[in-house]
Amino acid sequence: MEYYAFVTNDHFRQLASVIRPAYSPDWQNHHPKSDSQFLLAQARDVATEEAFSRGTSRDLFSTRICQLLVAMVRADDSLSYAAADLDWFITQMSEDDPAACAAMSSLLLAYASAPIR
Repeated sequence: MEYYAFVTNDHFRQLASVIRPAYSPDWQNHHPKSDSQFLLAQARDVATEEAFSRGTSRDLFSTRICQLLVAMVRADDSLSYAAADLDWFITQMSEDDPAACAAMSSLLLAYASAPIR
């Protein structure tokens, strides 16, 4: 999948919209019991092409993103995602191309961190 196809994909955008508030200090102030910052940092720590060349790191990143998504939705009932969004993400991360997995994960974290206009 090309970069443009990732960032214009509805599943990608929905998952990023759930992750995005984790980057907001205001959201953090309103949800102080959320461990989203910790989970986000854990996901970022393993999001590299070198790490993704080992399948276990891809699985670990996927697990950490899933944990982050669950934590975000539990903390804020205005956030949601569908099973199809998660299925799409897991399928993308299961691809046998470490560079593509690293690119997709980096794009997801970058897109989610972009300021809301």
